[in-house]
Amino acid sequence: MRALLRGTTAAALLALLPSIGLAAFDLMRAVPASYEVVASLDTRQVIDSAPFKANWPLMKKPESDAQLALLKSLTGVDLLTDIDRISLFCRVNDDPSVGVVLEGRFDPAKLVTIVQASGTHKSYDISGSTIHEWYDKGESRTKYACFPEAGTLIIWNSEEAMKLSTAALATPEAALKGKPEATVTPADADKLAGWAILITRQQTCPGAKLRLSAAAVTLALNGDQVDARFLATPESPAVAAQWLDLAEGVKAIGQIQRDNPALAEFAGRLTVEPLDNGKVVQVRTSMKVTEMVDLAKRMKQ
Repeated sequence: MRALLRGTTAAALLALLPSIGLAAFDLMRAVPASYEVVASLDTRQVIDSAPFKANWPLMKKPESDAQLALLKSLTGVDLLTDIDRISLFCRVNDDPSVGVVLEGRFDPAKLVTIVQASGTHKSYDISGSTIHEWYDKGESRTKYACFPEAGTLIIWNSEEAMKLSTAALATPEAALKGKPEATVTPADADKLAGWAILITRQQTCPGAKLRLSAAAVTLALNGDQVDARFLATPESPAVAAQWLDLAEGVKAIGQIQRDNPALAEFAGRLTVEPLDNGKVVQVRTSMKVTEMVDLAKRMKQ
């Protein structure tokens, strides 16, 4: 029941979203310039894919269908068809910095009714954005939300995160979009099933000899094929050479794991290579979803 109430509360935050679908939201203009982590999942692409449709009956819990049906009855939101993309941005080791972006189609009338019934909702304007504030009993914290454009909702878990992000929306100079460090964002991000980036801002940190300036992870779906990449951008070509040696060493160790043939097989399917004249180290793999599921099961045995 507690999980259901949390789900209902979360859905209520979508209250003022228009029910029409528009072009994808420009995520990076909502990310504060000082933030370090951005991740995005194209839920529409994933859910509509043949691998998901084949494996969802095996992955879902016995009560999943009933819970989804009840949520749709209460809010008009079908989580499997009405959510197109879920994104997140935050700072490393800074829980109050988290912002979540939901894009999709919703029924405003039903959701507004739920918001009004919560008894904690209030709204006001900051940096040109209408902010909706409420108390989340499930997480015992005040949360904030705004609707920057049709079909888009941003939720923050702290007032500071909200103010930094609304400032970014109002003033391009305050956003990560367009900054030199943001170039680590995959050029084909709008076509990927999922991606994430890390921008390292700490001047000193454990393992500083192998310090990264940035890193990215990408996930692409091509029919029943999954293409995954990890790209590390060390702070110098010399450090990049060390990362290349490290990645190749880890792969070699994985390939000789006699007690875990599945791990050895997975390591053998990794490709480690330098890019951009040795400035970037890429580790990539490509396999069918059925192969990934089989390898995961065998690794656990």
